Amino acid sequence: MIRRAGPWRGRRTVGLALVLLAASAGPVVARTASVAISVIAADACAPRLREVVAEQLADLATGLTWSCPESIDEEEPFRAARVPAGGVQMWIDVSLPAEARLTVRDHEERFVVRRIPLASGLDEVGREEIGQIVRSAVLAVLAGASETLSRAEARVTVSSWPGRTATATERSAASPVQAPGRLPAPTSPHPAARGGPAGWRPTLDLGAVATLRAFSSPIPIVAEVGIVAVAGGASPASLWVEAAYRIPATERAPAIGVELGALSLRGGFAVSSRGGGRIALRAGAGAGIERTSFSPQPTGGGVALAPGGSFLVVTGRALIGVELRVAARLRVGLTAFCDAETTNVHYDLHAPDGTASRVLTPFPLQPGITLSVSGRLGS
Repeated sequence: MIRRAGPWRGRRTVGLALVLLAASAGPVVARTASVAISVIAADACAPRLREVVAEQLADLATGLTWSCPESIDEEEPFRAARVPAGGVQMWIDVSLPAEARLTVRDHEERFVVRRIPLASGLDEVGREEIGQIVRSAVLAVLAGASETLSRAEARVTVSSWPGRTATATERSAASPVQAPGRLPAPTSPHPAARGGPAGWRPTLDLGAVATLRAFSSPIPIVAEVGIVAVAGGASPASLWVEAAYRIPATERAPAIGVELGALSLRGGFAVSSRGGGRIALRAGAGAGIERTSFSPQPTGGGVALAPGGSFLVVTGRALIGVELRVAARLRVGLTAFCDAETTNVHYDLHAPDGTASRVLTPFPLQPGITLSVSGRLGS
């Protein structure tokens, strides 16, 4: 049993097309015309919180308007001025150190009020929690749900909340709040990360992957497990690295068998959509090195077995996938890919008279699908 490798001449190309379907089902709710949002904060109108809220409301509102008053007027939501027809107003107060306070009101005088504990302040987890509650509140008023309150009920609820021990102005004395009408563009709300270029906020996701791929006619499917790391930031582009172990698979021909396994290391880039909601699409490309090990196996045919061995193959990869954010730091992804081998690999049986017969030839194009579960490290 020997292995031959040479430039791939494409004598026989086996292609397999995979279609990746991702669906998110839920009740259909009409979009509101606009949402006017007042953010009371001590750090220039909480730009990172505004990005999360904008993502959560992207599919519910045709437009968002922002203001950033220097202090909270808890009576303002209950005054007689009406909300424009089809619109929603909300007040998000994150100037308190340990909680956020939310008041949502629509044009039909339906209210949702919430106190949101912030165990670690306005960190990533706190921002995600606020964003999800804001989305739920807007859905409630749009659907006219029974969970909404009347003006009088909402006023009584807010009046029962603990009093404020300091004003927002006092808390933000060391960090002036930007005046309404002079907010930075919501599409790029991130401040520059310390030591990095403007607008860059590095992130790192680390996770586990499980893969099924097409391999050859005698062994149609092989399985792999591995780990993946994705480094990104505020931009849609990211870099990824994946290390994988292929579970050994065996083909037993009448004369002789072969067991195959592999270790691989790949890396590349991907570009993700920046739409609202929890689902993001991604596409990318990469390359890697695959170390394949092979071991001839007896099948009772009285054949003298050659020793096993291993060799390296360079591969390229194209990918497209979908990612679901299930929590602030937890993501689940499904990715369709196609790997192309740059070497024509095959496994032959050599007879004593010098003739050779083909035992197994891997597909030069190997499509597959990967399930990943990853967590975000750091803040």
